[in-house]
Amino acid sequence: TPDGRLALIDFGMMADIDEKDRYGLFGLVIGLQNKDLALVTENLLELGFLKDTTQIDQLIPRLRAALMNATGGSGKASDVNFARLQ
Repeated sequence: TPDGRLALIDFGMMADIDEKDRYGLFGLVIGLQNKDLALVTENLLELGFLKDTTQIDQLIPRLRAALMNATGGSGKASDVNFARLQ
């Protein structure tokens, strides 16, 4: 938002999300908002987006680089351009 708060936009898609996944998504958003890439990684594992922890030491720097690229270098979640997130 213009005042620096993170906002989620509802595009009308509805789904039931179990409690474990709901907390994983919360943790993911909080991790992104706070630039806590260890928390992001932990929640990606919990949500099943990552299969194991064998390359975590390589993942965190890559996530950091992707986040910086997607925000034009600011690193702020409010500046994320999803078209640039790779």
